[in-house]
Amino acid sequence: MNRSAVDTIKGYYYQFDLTILKLLESKNSNDSVVIENIEDIDLHTATEATAVQCKYYAKTEYNHSVIAHPLRQMLNHFNELKITKAKNVRYHLYGHYNGGQEKLKLPLTIKYLKKNFLTFKKEDKKIEFHKNLALTDTDLENFIGFLSIDNNALSYNDQIEKLITLLQNEFNCTLDEAKDYFYNNSLRLVKDLSVMQDVSSREITRKDFIEVINKKEDLFNIWYAGYLGRSKFLKKLKAEHFTDFNIDPYDRFFLIGCDSSTYTRSELKEIIQLISKNWSKLSKREQKPFCPYIYISGVSETEVIELKKEFYREGVMFSDGHPFLGSDFSVDNIMIRPDHNNKIQIKIINELNHLDSILYRSAVTKQIFQFYTDIPFYDNDSENLKHIKVQLHNINEIKKII
Repeated sequence: MNRSAVDTIKGYYYQFDLTILKLLESKNSNDSVVIENIEDIDLHTATEATAVQCKYYAKTEYNHSVIAHPLRQMLNHFNELKITKAKNVRYHLYGHYNGGQEKLKLPLTIKYLKKNFLTFKKEDKKIEFHKNLALTDTDLENFIGFLSIDNNALSYNDQIEKLITLLQNEFNCTLDEAKDYFYNNSLRLVKDLSVMQDVSSREITRKDFIEVINKKEDLFNIWYAGYLGRSKFLKKLKAEHFTDFNIDPYDRFFLIGCDSSTYTRSELKEIIQLISKNWSKLSKREQKPFCPYIYISGVSETEVIELKKEFYREGVMFSDGHPFLGSDFSVDNIMIRPDHNNKIQIKIINELNHLDSILYRSAVTKQIFQFYTDIPFYDNDSENLKHIKVQLHNINEIKKII
């Protein structure tokens, strides 16, 4: 990825983090934010609305040209409200730069505003933006009264550090919990809101925000991966969930979401066999032998049958809960304990409702590892099981984790 793309992505994260920060800083549970409406972030309290434009230029010095266009957009919106006699809103420019902040002289004056931000050339023609809008000096003075500018905004890392501290205070949790659970959940929520088509769907109150993110769910998505960096993301997953040397005899369910556009049977087979190798104990000495359950999403029933045929031809013993041709699914059959005699290495679940039946019957500790590329395809919020959801670029990344 080139530097320009990295900087653009970092700008998105900076804006998302600022959204989270503003929600956490809100004093009233009914205060709300709207993402991408008048500006990047609109803040609403019981008494006023503030439209916030966010700029992140960590490698660029401040120049008037950077904020001139956003300022003119704000002035244009101010004029629209004036014409329609609608209630005024406040405007806030929030920017982080590599330097040059001293070039901006605050507080703004009408003369300074006109000269540096409202007067410019376009195709060798002088444009006086305020005159085009037929705004008087009194109008501009009123606009300045509704405008605030912070061109010494926090750096990317300092802003994250501040909001993590606020999350710790909000949930009375550890630093790791704030990062792994609540910040992760916050990023996912803000990202999901940002792509909603309807403006009302992009609004959330502080109260609802806290309720949605208040769960310690092991959800590792691409936004969290972007925050950590891909390599650190995969290493963290492996270290926290897949490095036990003394594996307990739990019921482990590996749910693999395949992308039909990139799917290959050989790759999936390799992954399943690796899961079986690392998460099975079938020796004669083992008092409680066990093997993993596998569910495959995103491929046809016919393809799953072909996969089973190859396993059978290659001597890989498996159970799928159907003891004879034409039989209904049998929970008892698929839950037969594997051992060195029957040599069952994997248990293949054909349908998600079968998974629910197995979970209901299982009397041991249960763990679900769900790997997906787009959205999770299985939900189970039971407090009796550990459910880890991992969003990956492709299923081949599973090999780097397990």
